[in-house]
Amino acid sequence: KLLGSPPEHPQGVGRGALAGLAGADQRLVLARDRRLVPGGGLDLAGDEVGQALARVSHPHVVTLLDFGSTPRGLYLVMERLAGESLEQRLLQGGPLPADEAAQVLLELCEGVSAAHEVGVLHRDLKPANVLFDEEGRAKLVDFGLAKDTFRTSLTKAGQILGTAFYMSPELWTGGLVDARSDVFALGATLYHLLAGRPPFRGEDVHEIADQACAGDYPPLRELAPQVPPELERLIARMLIPSLRYRYTSMSEVVADLERVLAGGRATLPCLIDPPGG
Repeated sequence: KLLGSPPEHPQGVGRGALAGLAGADQRLVLARDRRLVPGGGLDLAGDEVGQALARVSHPHVVTLLDFGSTPRGLYLVMERLAGESLEQRLLQGGPLPADEAAQVLLELCEGVSAAHEVGVLHRDLKPANVLFDEEGRAKLVDFGLAKDTFRTSLTKAGQILGTAFYMSPELWTGGLVDARSDVFALGATLYHLLAGRPPFRGEDVHEIADQACAGDYPPLRELAPQVPPELERLIARMLIPSLRYRYTSMSEVVADLERVLAGGRATLPCLIDPPGG
């Protein structure tokens, strides 16, 4: 721990999935009031998340400065970024050009891959949880739903976590969650960057869940015909409902995306089970 205690009298700046946000100098405090989750139903301990995030050091992941607990609740202290969010950029400017969107995705994939390598799943990847620093680099923030998979093996079945438009089928159905859920969420995020809308957009959460589980979304070429076919192919594989055929890791996505950006082809999943498989 670097600070030893949460900053006094921070100025409120917003709310995250499970917590209030407050700014203090160049720090951002995420304070999770114990009263927000009666009985601690989400199994999210401040020290657990803090220790997990303390292992993540990457230019495209927000820097954790401190973590701990007080009698009232839990807190994380992170660097405060001056730039806008990816969500704000979408709202103000509409869909991003394909090359810009692909570069943002590459930065995010590299950040998520670094988190996965030390056993941390984000579980709430979306445009609102991406901020830009003063140099224009994308950084992942709001690890309020992050899970330390070294401690818990995999996310427990039956927990519905994340934001509806970007949630993977296994989150909707209460299955075990691994790195492939973050792959799905980033695929939905890139689709949104290019098309100007999320891939799954129902009238209610039940309809959104049905669409995500069925892989039912408008072909990207219909909404953004300027998108290169190989980039569309990559997104389609990220959004495959079946865990068997989706990219198995974020590092696979990074390798394929770099290949596509260099003018190569995205890899296709093997749809035929091997003998004895």
